[in-house]
Parts: sequence; C-alpha cells; structure tokens
Amino acid sequence: MSRADHAYPLHPSQLTVGLYIWVDMPWLDHPFLRSKLMLNTQAEVDEVKAAGAEGCLYWYPGRSRGTPLPRAVPEAAPAVAETPAVDSAEALATRRERELNQLKQLTHAARKAWDGMAMSVWAVVHDMPRSPVSVGVKLSSIAFDVVESIANASAWQLRKLADSSARGQHHHALRTMTLSVMIGSQLGMSEQELHELALAALVHDAGHTDIPYPKVNLANPRLIGGPGSFIDRERLQEHIRLGVELASMTGVFSPNALKILAQHHVAMDGSGLPRDTSDVCLGARVLSLADRFDRLCTPADKEDPPMSPSNAIIHLFRNESRRFDPKIMQAFIKLMGIYPPSTILRLKDGSIAMVVSPGAAAHQPLIVVYDRKVLPQEAEIEVLGLPGGSPVVSVLNSVGLPVTIIEWLEKIELRLAANPVLALRKEITEQAPEPQAA
Repeated sequence: MSRADHAYPLHPSQLTVGLYIWVDMPWLDHPFLRSKLMLNTQAEVDEVKAAGAEGCLYWYPGRSRGTPLPRAVPEAAPAVAETPAVDSAEALATRRERELNQLKQLTHAARKAWDGMAMSVWAVVHDMPRSPVSVGVKLSSIAFDVVESIANASAWQLRKLADSSARGQHHHALRTMTLSVMIGSQLGMSEQELHELALAALVHDAGHTDIPYPKVNLANPRLIGGPGSFIDRERLQEHIRLGVELASMTGVFSPNALKILAQHHVAMDGSGLPRDTSDVCLGARVLSLADRFDRLCTPADKEDPPMSPSNAIIHLFRNESRRFDPKIMQAFIKLMGIYPPSTILRLKDGSIAMVVSPGAAAHQPLIVVYDRKVLPQEAEIEVLGLPGGSPVVSVLNSVGLPVTIIEWLEKIELRLAANPVLALRKEITEQAPEPQAA
C-alpha cells in the first residue's frame, strides 16, 4: 500500500487546513456529507473538532496539502479543595439527564444529516432533466456518500426507509438508493458495484414524473394489477428510455450502471420489463425489490393507503415473491427483519415492546419492552423469540396508545440513532441461539 493510501491516527488538536482526513464515525453521527474530506477552511476544522471525534480521526499524507499541527499537551488540572460528596441520588439524576441529552443530540444530528442529504438529492433530481451534464459530479458524490455510510448504518436509518410522511420523488430516490446499497452490501457486492447501484437507484425515476407503478389488488393480493390498475408498458418503456438517455449525458454512469437503470423494472416471473430475465444484472434485481418496497410503504398515488413496513415485507414475501430473485429477497428480509425498527408489538403476556434493531435471525429482532418503572435510556435490550419468552400477538399502531407509553417509546427511538446495527447485534448476539439450518 502506498503512503498516499495509508491513513494515520490524528488527534483533534492536530487538525489544520489542508489535511485530507477520515472521520471514522457512523455517517449519521457527524455533520459531514462524506466520511473522508479535505479540510479547506478553518470553519471545517472547527466543525470536526466540535464533532467529538477523538479516537476516530485519521489523515492521509499523500492526499494532504500540509502536515498536522503538533499535538497539544493537556494542561495540568489546578488543585482544588475537597468538597463534600454530592448526594448519590442527585448525581444519578444528573448523569441520566446528561445521557438523555446526548441521545437527543445524536438524533438531532441524524435528522439533520438525513434532511441535508434529502435536499442534495432534491437538487440533482430537480436539475437532471434540464441540465444532466452539470449534475454528474454531484450524483457521483452523493452515491459515494451513501456507500461509505452503510458499514456503520444505524437502526434509525432503517426506520427512515419506511417513513411514509416524507413524500416526493427525492425522498423516494434517497430511500430506494439507501435500501438498495444496504441489500447489495448484504449480498457482498464490491464498492464499485455498490457505487454503480447507488447511481442507478438515485436517478431511477428521472425519465418520467408519472411512473405507472403496479398496484395491489386488495380483493386478490396475489394478482398485481386488475381493472384500472394495469401496467402501461408503452409508458414504462418510454420512462426507461428517457432515464437511460439522461443518465448517459451526465458522463458518470458506467455501462453496468446504465444496465441497472435500463432493467430496474424487471420481474423475475416475466411480468415486468424486460420480459426476458435471462440476462438481468444483479444490481437491477436489487433495485427492483427496493423500489417496490418503498412504493408499498409510500405509494406514488396519495389516494393509495400506505402499508406499514412489517405488512409490506409480509405482503412481498407471501404475494409477490415470484417477481423477485429468491437470494435477494432472503438478503432483504435478513437486513430488515420481519419487524423493522420502530415497529410496536403486543406480546402474548400483554406487554408492549418496540423493535430497536434487526437481530441475527429475521424472526428474532432486538426489542425493548415498555416498563414505566425503568428509564427508557436504561431499558434492557432483549432478543424476541428466545425459548421461554413471550411471542408476538399483533403489530400495533401508535395511534390510540396512551400518551405515557408513546413518550416512553419515543425516547427509546433516540437509541436507534446512537447505535450502528452491527454493534447492537454484536452486543446482544450471545443471547440468541444460532438460526437453524433450513
């Protein structure tokens, strides 16, 4: 490995303009669009210092325009007179308040980062039909940002993938792109393949503003379409053609990325486009599923009722699985679980629980059980479905639950932004038995 490619640890006090650095923190835990960046201004230096990234900073000598400052020597703490010990109850209350505030700050940062990315996506989606050449670099940068963020994806990100309150083409593009890259990563796709997938997912609806999505026939959910809801293939073909044409003009799409875009309306049973599925690339099969899931949770037509994430997953598995690659469907369910993060469950013993993260097995997510006697930030994380545990009776809608329970669960959601999924799984793995082989 060349010196240009090697990263060296860096203390925040050594930061200065001209350094190319890596902030090795979850994407949603810092305010930057990318984890690797050049520090061009003192304001950016100050932002990194304020991010609390000590122990998570590295610099690349070969990519930097300067060298780090000498590390600051901490000043000796002045001697202070001994004071009486603070009452333990008061100290505990102070610590708990501090921890809760930290969780709130993390959630605020997560929302700010997600909303900032959504605005970036809105800008390129809005400008692409009018000026495709000018948005090429921005498209590529956004795609790289998302690919870099996935290694430390938090459960909060998974929750945002099914946020039906955020409508608009740019929100659909961001959610579909993020989910596609997550599934692709689960499948072991290379970084280059993930970047191509992210690019295609980002602009997959750029060819048209009125996409003829298939609708669910509620009378017979195994039939996609029906009277008044059939797929208009001519419009679909024109949408695909325009999308590929615009993407080609940006100058940043590889042949494989264009192929993903051209094939993303595929259905493995031949009901989509192209009809012949013998040469459909992996990225297109991934994007097809991610696109469909998001449209079930957030329909393009506001008149169509949105499905909850858990109902959408169950619907896809039971009624539409023939349309998707089984290997990709399996990776998707493993990623999201049967009950995605923020799903509220009623257990057989009468208790209420919230899913905080997918578990090692799809049917064993990590949950927190509501207990008014326990502070939300201190509630124990459990594995659903362990022997002797209480099974799920139903999925609950937050509407109608007592305010005290809602407020308690909202504080639990703060933990979703604070913990990467992989870290939560590792922390709790020993509690869950190994999944049985099929």
